Amino acid sequence: MKYLFLLLLTACTALGQTATLTRPDRSKLFYPENYGGADDRAKIQAAMDAAEATGGTVMLAPKTYSITTVNSPASGDKAAGAYGLEIPSNVALVGSGPNTVLSIVSGGAYGVGVGISPKGM
Repeated sequence: MKYLFLLLLTACTALGQTATLTRPDRSKLFYPENYGGADDRAKIQAAMDAAEATGGTVMLAPKTYSITTVNSPASGDKAAGAYGLEIPSNVALVGSGPNTVLSIVSGGAYGVGVGISPKGM
C-alpha cells in the first residue's frame, strides 16, 4: 500500500497536483451486512441507498459477493434490461483489497446486462 501511495504521490507531484489520504468519516460508513435483503445485490444496494442520504462510503468485506442482475422494464430514460448495482454519484464503493470480489451473474431473460452502473442511468 505504501508503494502505491508513493507512486501516486510521485505522479501527482510531477503533474503539479497534491495528493492527500483521508480516512472516511466513521458516521458515513455503511456495511452491506447490516442491511436485509434476499441476496448480496440487495444488501449492497440497500447500503448504497442509505449512504446516498449523507454521501457516504459502502465498505465491502474480503469475500466474494454474488451480484445477480434483475430484469427491469423500460421507464423514463432507462431502457428495459438487466441491472445489477446502481451506484449514487455521492457514494464510494470500497473493497478490502484483492480478496473482495464482485461476481456478476445473469438473473433473467436479458442476460447479465449492466452489472454496475451510475444510479439513474
